[in-house]
Amino acid sequence: MIHPKAGQLLSVEIDNSFIPCLTDQFGLLDNVHIFRGDILNHPVEKLVNEYIPGGKSHKFLSNLPYYITTPILFHFLESPLFFSRLVVMMQDEVGQRLVAPVGADNYGVLSIAAL
Repeated sequence: MIHPKAGQLLSVEIDNSFIPCLTDQFGLLDNVHIFRGDILNHPVEKLVNEYIPGGKSHKFLSNLPYYITTPILFHFLESPLFFSRLVVMMQDEVGQRLVAPVGADNYGVLSIAAL
C-alpha cells in the first residue's frame, strides 16, 4: 500500500464503476483524494493545485492502458510541474519504445521525450 507512505495522494479514475470501490477503501483517509474524470481532459497542474496544494515533491504512479499510454505520458511530461519520479506499468512494446536507442526501428518521439 502506498497511501501510508505518501504525504498526499491523488487518485484519478475515469471509470465510474471503480469509484465506489476506491471510496469504500480510501474515502475516509485524510491523505487520499479521489477525482473522477479523464486525466487527459484536465491540466495536471490544476488537479495537483486543487487536490494536493503545497506539495514540494511530486511523483506519478500508474498502471497505464495500452491505447492511451503515450498520450498520458506526454500529458505529464509536458506539464509545468516537475515530477521527481514517474513509475508506470505498461505494455512491453511501449516500454521498448521508451528505451529504444537512436536508429532502432522503434526509436521515435517517445524515445526522445524520455531522455
